Amino acid sequence: MSAVVPNPSDRLGRPLADLRISVTDRCNFRCTYCMPREAFGASYRFLPRSEILTFEELSRLLGLFVDRLGIRSVKVTGGEPTVRADLPTLIRMFREAAPEIDLSKARPAEWVHDRNVAKFLTDLHVKRQAAKSRESTAA
Repeated sequence: MSAVVPNPSDRLGRPLADLRISVTDRCNFRCTYCMPREAFGASYRFLPRSEILTFEELSRLLGLFVDRLGIRSVKVTGGEPTVRADLPTLIRMFREAAPEIDLSKARPAEWVHDRNVAKFLTDLHVKRQAAKSRESTAA
């Protein structure tokens, strides 16, 4: 097992403690910092579904980032919940893999329309982060 990277930082010397994990490359939003329309238009070829990371692979990566790099805050991204089937299962796996992290969901309004999902997120202490409308537009 590899050692923990002491105080990882970006090229400007800022500490790295936050991570965004996208659960799909087929996000139905076009956030300007992540999937600008100019690069991800109608002709963009997304990965075949067989090449998208499994829930187990995503959870393992999260555990490695937390254990080896000291990540303490994770924001789950990737569109509304129907873009990736059974997303609450993945959130549960994330919580089990790293119970101490600050876990939040980008664009929470897309999830809370379903009372069952909203209750599930609350039960797992997933924070609802406010989306900035100027950062994205719906696809």
